[in-house]
Amino acid sequence: MLSRLFLRRMNMSKKIVSSSLIVAFGLVICILLFASTRGGDQKTISEAQDNTRYTNDPRSIRSLILDEGVASSIDRNEIISGGVPKDGIPSIDQPVFVSVNEMPAWLERSGDGIFYEADGVAHFYPYQILVRHEIVNDTIAEKPVLVTYCPLCYTGIVFERTIEGQEVEFGVSGVLHHSNLLMYNRSEPESLWAQASGDAVVGPATGSSLTILPFDITTLEEFVASFPDGEVLVGGDGSGPLGQYQGEVYGGDLRNPDLRFPNPGEADDRLEPTARVVGLVLDGEARAYHIEAVERSAPFEDEVAGRALEVDWDQSLGAVRVFEVVDGVRSRLPLSASFWFSWVSTYPDTSLFK
Repeated sequence: MLSRLFLRRMNMSKKIVSSSLIVAFGLVICILLFASTRGGDQKTISEAQDNTRYTNDPRSIRSLILDEGVASSIDRNEIISGGVPKDGIPSIDQPVFVSVNEMPAWLERSGDGIFYEADGVAHFYPYQILVRHEIVNDTIAEKPVLVTYCPLCYTGIVFERTIEGQEVEFGVSGVLHHSNLLMYNRSEPESLWAQASGDAVVGPATGSSLTILPFDITTLEEFVASFPDGEVLVGGDGSGPLGQYQGEVYGGDLRNPDLRFPNPGEADDRLEPTARVVGLVLDGEARAYHIEAVERSAPFEDEVAGRALEVDWDQSLGAVRVFEVVDGVRSRLPLSASFWFSWVSTYPDTSLFK
């Protein structure tokens, strides 16, 4: 009887040890996988891998950055690896849209995204999808557009997808500057472009800027209510199964992500680091608007670089809009959307409406 009891306890102990080993092994695997993701690698670019992923690409991002023979407008020592190689985060180059009546159930109706309209064609790009791609090379009404989103900075911006009048495709470089996505152009010669500003910052194109187009940050449900004939991005041809966009990324709350890289710039306490702002630059003068403050105060008049502005709150979209007024005629101005820390890092001399 005692021997059977002893053997039974021994078997139970073996099972507990085996289970513990399995759990421990699983934890090790999870830690290794996490360390390989975007938030787990903070190497300088000189320490990062020298990977080239884009087909027929003659050089790596690392070699471009370390080439002292190319121009740069930023401190290259502040460029860090994002934990993925070039094109390790795949851009969407053949976007797939569905009508609002055909949206899959897994799309989060309350989720934020970018709304862009051209010639009566209204497109919505959910952050739920952009968080896994960051760049969409799109064409709307025969106009090449670059839809971008950096989840670490909450920067959502739409650009004209041209360089010196030529249509160009962009990709994710795999490196960051002040937590912000650095894009690269898939044409010769290559350069790196700061997504937060649209400026070329490393490479032969340094000093050039992409044109920002008017767009709005809104939710899917607000887009559907305002544009029942609109279309919604659900993925890309060749980007994988559509169901991959379910599940949490960066802690699940894109307005307050868990994973951030250190920012070498000085903190600006005029707002909380992850306060959401929109901003513009006129004649070299930067101005940011705290979104919550605009919602409370709009409409109101403003002035930037001596130019008369009117700031409105679009209730139906929950979005800020800014217009320049010349001889009584209002013209809409394009805005950038981001977290405060990213905006003030890009434009440290910015003024602020709060």
